[in-house]
Amino acid sequence: MFISPNLDIFIPKPKDGEVLAEFFKEKKPPIKTKEEINNEEEI
Repeated sequence: MFISPNLDIFIPKPKDGEVLAEFFKEKKPPIKTKEEINNEEEI
């Protein structure tokens, strides 16, 4: 699935934040959450 840069800039904000999170999971490399970063520091 390919999305042009122009569409990336004008993504409408979904009412549910999880929708946007799922979108970025599929489209881009996974973004580390604060919890994941903390887990790496503990190791």
